[in-house]
Amino acid sequence: MAKSNVVLGIELLDDEARLALAENGENGLTLLATQRVAAGEDMSRALRGLARRPSVVVCAVPLENGAIRILSLPPSTEDNLERVVGMEAESVLPLPTEEMALSHQVLGMTEQSRLEVLLAACRLPVVQRALARVNCAPWVSSSVTLSAAALLNAVQQVRGSGREDVCAVLCVEAQGSELLVLDHTRIVTAQSIPIGCGANPAAAEAAGARPAEAATANGPDARGGDGAVGVLAAAAPPWISTLSQQVRYALQALSYERGAPVERLYLCGSGSGAPNADWRISEQLDLPVTLLAPEPARGADQAAFAVAYGCAVQAAGAAQLTLNLTPARITVAREVEQRRQNVLSWGALASAVVLATGLVFGAAVYQKQQALAAAESRLRALGMAAPAPPIPAADLKAVATAVDEASEARVRPADLLALLSAQLPTGAWLAELTYNSETGAVVRGYSTSSGGAQAAQNRMLRQQVFDEVLLDYVTEEQIGDVPVWGFQLTCRLRPKEQPRRGQRPAAGTRR
Repeated sequence: MAKSNVVLGIELLDDEARLALAENGENGLTLLATQRVAAGEDMSRALRGLARRPSVVVCAVPLENGAIRILSLPPSTEDNLERVVGMEAESVLPLPTEEMALSHQVLGMTEQSRLEVLLAACRLPVVQRALARVNCAPWVSSSVTLSAAALLNAVQQVRGSGREDVCAVLCVEAQGSELLVLDHTRIVTAQSIPIGCGANPAAAEAAGARPAEAATANGPDARGGDGAVGVLAAAAPPWISTLSQQVRYALQALSYERGAPVERLYLCGSGSGAPNADWRISEQLDLPVTLLAPEPARGADQAAFAVAYGCAVQAAGAAQLTLNLTPARITVAREVEQRRQNVLSWGALASAVVLATGLVFGAAVYQKQQALAAAESRLRALGMAAPAPPIPAADLKAVATAVDEASEARVRPADLLALLSAQLPTGAWLAELTYNSETGAVVRGYSTSSGGAQAAQNRMLRQQVFDEVLLDYVTEEQIGDVPVWGFQLTCRLRPKEQPRRGQRPAAGTRR
């Protein structure tokens, strides 16, 4: 299964930016959404508002800020080709290469064993402004291409199997238009036309074309019709006739030069949304015209996003022509800045977590201290309100007598517990102890071995603390899944011999 990734194509114009969000999955490239962002709107907000975050972003700048040339070079190695292309660019471009952003792609070898290379160039300040506008979110690192390359990729992606040998693409915008002529998958010519759908009649006459009203009559048309075509043409916007005339001149010159007439014209851009624009341009040029829309089912407005869609095709890695005008130093600086931002973000997050943990712990300690202080104050209040009553002398005397009796016992309770702790064998433990200072003690316990009770009895006898140590019983029991042996030892003390009247107590006997 092919890995699915989301890509974004952006067309940058003077008055707005057009976004095309697409997904490249196992079913190919699918357009997810299109969006317009006005020049005054926040681009970062528009990028954050996308339904899905793209992994690759490509933006396009108009062809009027750049140029496309075909270079015929001698065969060269791949390492040496970039240097040769840079040297040739100085002779075919009007500006020095230091002021241009360059990109090239090898088209193949000609019949004369020459290497044919497509060279694209754009003014460096234009590329820098485009990157500054697009790379407004920390997770976006965009590359720049020309609109003509994006149109080629869009045509190759949309038209599918119905391909003509030679076709043209006309992108009409408010400020100007672009004409691209393709021979299969190669760019024959790409030029910018300073006539757009926002042109007024005065600008049309200044461009050297007749106004639409002068080009047609109210009577029968030039082809002998009944005048319906002339009425429709007269009602058409002036820019259609002006632009069509310029396009006709360019296509005729190219046809005379190459001997291959254009078979179809693809129309896109904001001018394609004019009423019956494709039909009127087809009538003016006498060519079949098709709207170049990424998703025709979504309406004619989608033809305005053809360039943005072509950028998305390049971002998805499905482009016939891949041009990246982003200077290497800008790319490296952007990646370094992104890494630094990531480190700062993770550092800030870790610091916030540590600070929050410290605050929570401090609050818990403070609450415990407050509760302890309240309890102490309550105890002090209770102690002052109800002092402890004095203990009667008789009770004190009884306590003193009990202490004396316990101290005069033959085996004191503390000594008995110390003896049992030292003499019980390993694996045996005390469960219950019944103590009597006169008769002795009864010890109940458990052992993990069957001979633990006899070992405990023998050890107690060797200590000679009690007169008799009897093993009452040994029973086998079960605690969970572990077998144990319960036992009971009776440790007896003989009663004290009372001295006869007039007889002194034996030495060492305490009275």
